[in-house]
Amino acid sequence: MPDLLVSLYSAKLADLKQRADNVGAAIRPALPPELHLVVNWVRERFSENWASEVSVGHAYAFIGDAGPIDFYARTAGAITIPAPDKGIYEGMLRSMPQ
Repeated sequence: MPDLLVSLYSAKLADLKQRADNVGAAIRPALPPELHLVVNWVRERFSENWASEVSVGHAYAFIGDAGPIDFYARTAGAITIPAPDKGIYEGMLRSMPQ
């Protein structure tokens, strides 16, 4: 599956933020004192690997090994990163199962 790139300042993301606001949710960068709350939430619901990525903030969001590409393109304006041979997670180190 390809990797995707999303501009965090795109009009599509602004539209998604407005829809979230309408249902009482918020899409915004975490403030530094809130970061541990976000990291813990991601760790509990996804994985330690995803939690490690949360603290990296940029003007672009990266979606690695994206599944529903059309969904991300439609809702967040994501574009495919042209690297057809492999994604960023190929060969990633993983902890041993216990």
